[in-house]
Amino acid sequence: MNTYKTPAFTIMELLISVIIIGMIFTFSFQVFNYTKTNQNNINRSIQKNSTDSMKIKLMYMDIVNMKKKFEINNKFNQDLDIIYLQTTNSMYKRDYSFVVYKVVDEKLYRVESSNKLRDDKFGMKKDIDMLFDEVEIFKVYEDTTKHNTTQTNKNKLVFLKTKTNLIRFEVAGI
Repeated sequence: MNTYKTPAFTIMELLISVIIIGMIFTFSFQVFNYTKTNQNNINRSIQKNSTDSMKIKLMYMDIVNMKKKFEINNKFNQDLDIIYLQTTNSMYKRDYSFVVYKVVDEKLYRVESSNKLRDDKFGMKKDIDMLFDEVEIFKVYEDTTKHNTTQTNKNKLVFLKTKTNLIRFEVAGI
């Protein structure tokens, strides 16, 4: 009797191959899931930084397009300034806007109106935007050093500290 052996895999070889392929898929899925989670975190971080950049740009443009000298009030808290200014930079299509930056309950608000804003005027139309949350320090400094006898350079330095961020930028006087 002639025994002819046909080429085939044993059940043990097939079982080991299936287990190895299953392990490869399991680890690949974990790596893919980890990569997807990281990408979502990165996208959230980029979106938050972009939003913060737009808010900083808004503050910068308000100060650059200021029409008159701005007022700083810090009589209630030395770390939190209240800034009053008039600017041509408007979020609500006004020709000349009166803007107030004020921290209330650890939130920095930007209040814009067509009329001069003071705390005692509540009946006027105004638009209020919350810019930053968890504000610890909000200060605006004005540098009035004289570079020569005819020109005074009035640079403004804005300093904002939140619990998670530190923002500072300088607006050069023109």
